[in-house]
Amino acid sequence: MQILGFEFELPAEFRVEKISSTGAGSCIDIMGKNAGSLAAALAEQAVAVGFSESKQEAGRIKLERGEQRLLLIHDAEGLTIQTYDPTTLPRARFDGSAVLLGDLRFECGATSIAPLRETYLHDKHLRSGAWRLSGVSAPEVVARVLDTAATSRSLKRGAVFGPPRGGEEVWSGEAYSKVELVKVHATVESGVVLLEIDLIDNRGHIG
Repeated sequence: MQILGFEFELPAEFRVEKISSTGAGSCIDIMGKNAGSLAAALAEQAVAVGFSESKQEAGRIKLERGEQRLLLIHDAEGLTIQTYDPTTLPRARFDGSAVLLGDLRFECGATSIAPLRETYLHDKHLRSGAWRLSGVSAPEVVARVLDTAATSRSLKRGAVFGPPRGGEEVWSGEAYSKVELVKVHATVESGVVLLEIDLIDNRGHIG
């Protein structure tokens, strides 16, 4: 079987129960005893092709290679392999100090923008984008995105919510109507802001 570009031979005593995928992610359920040894062997092979182990705890091994993520979850009954590979997705779009998603342009006031990935789930009418921004604060960029959504789409603007006391530095908010929703999260990571925007557009799909 192939996992994130490398081949792994499944021992005869194991069988694939279910495979599912959505967007850049996939999930493989494998049934069989002694799944811990199978997870260890798979992790060892992943490391050999460039993955690094980022976290290990009871029943879970997490590995990463660039943007790719590989999560191995095992118990007495079998192994679940979860993969995430955004390298198969297009780059998120931007123009100068603004980010672009669908037909919307959000002026962020950033001094630099590093685009990550954009996804589109047709059945849910959901488009998502992610970027890393410099030169702007997380609460400021959330407010800017909400203001743009409210003025350009006549959406109702919600409040900007800050992080809980002692929690992760994440600011969020949303703007909405009966048929559209813009959700935004801005997370402070090592001095830059990770901006994530979800756009649900049900115009023409209601009724």
